[in-house]
Amino acid sequence: MDTISESLIPSPASAEPAGRTPVWLRFALLCTLFLLAAIWLEPYLAPLNRSTARMCGMLLSWFGSTPHVRGDVITLSGFSVRIVTECTPLYPILLYASFISAWPASRQRTLSGLIIGGAILTIANTLRIALVTTVGLNIPWLFDIAHVYLGQVAMLMLVFSAALGWLRWSEQAPAALPFVIRATAWATVLFLPWLSVNVRYVEVLDRLVAVLFSLLMLQYMLITPRPFGIYNHTFAVPLLLSLILSAGGLRPVRRFLGAVAGVLVVAGWHAMFRVSHVLWTALDIPEMEPLHEAIYLLGQFLLPFLIWMCVVWLASKHIRTFRA
Repeated sequence: MDTISESLIPSPASAEPAGRTPVWLRFALLCTLFLLAAIWLEPYLAPLNRSTARMCGMLLSWFGSTPHVRGDVITLSGFSVRIVTECTPLYPILLYASFISAWPASRQRTLSGLIIGGAILTIANTLRIALVTTVGLNIPWLFDIAHVYLGQVAMLMLVFSAALGWLRWSEQAPAALPFVIRATAWATVLFLPWLSVNVRYVEVLDRLVAVLFSLLMLQYMLITPRPFGIYNHTFAVPLLLSLILSAGGLRPVRRFLGAVAGVLVVAGWHAMFRVSHVLWTALDIPEMEPLHEAIYLLGQFLLPFLIWMCVVWLASKHIRTFRA
């Protein structure tokens, strides 16, 4: 009999009533809606970028630096970074808000969780940008690595920790700290080899995409440039694996099958990302840009957590509705 450890879910007695939409499905729907809304509002988010830059500049000045902030650009002793929407706390907050809003709780607890969690994520994001900027100034070769780790791994782990922390405060759920520590440790360990593997991973996906286009368009030769040494969207793979490896109470075979299935889903999603990019740029279909952006954001922020939720939900024989 499979059981899920106390660090992941409350007791079976706290399961949702039969017939109610599972939390993981509500979470997926809300997160998709929020991210699509963010894409639609993208042209109007420049003030958010500028305010993030100003907060980061203020923080750097508190620590004795002399940053120059102009619009959404931070310059520190000749080293400059531009704040785009993905550098703001918007997407982590939307991911966190999706979880909190999907969970059945009183309006007061939900609102308190949104305010406190949003503030924590905003402060953490400001610290992240300041740290990455400082790294870029002093250790330029480490800039991309620090940017991806602190943005893709550490920040998403913080979102997950904040969500589980709210759940413990809201429902007296078992402590999630041991699970969070294990997941963060696994994510850090897996991050290092993935730095080199991710380029090969993208190459394999590009070959598959090229074969697909050659079958659909005879005599069409797709040449995909790969100008980046690190592709941040691919780090959804080690992030997902770290969550599954850290889940207690799963039989090894279920853990293995969940990891394999999850990686295949993520890889398929990344292939869609590459296909949409080809349609947008190589075949000059500008209408694909919003879809391309949606695939990117959903794959980076929603997919790893949603797959983990489904693995845990399916592995439990006693809890028919997921209780994270």
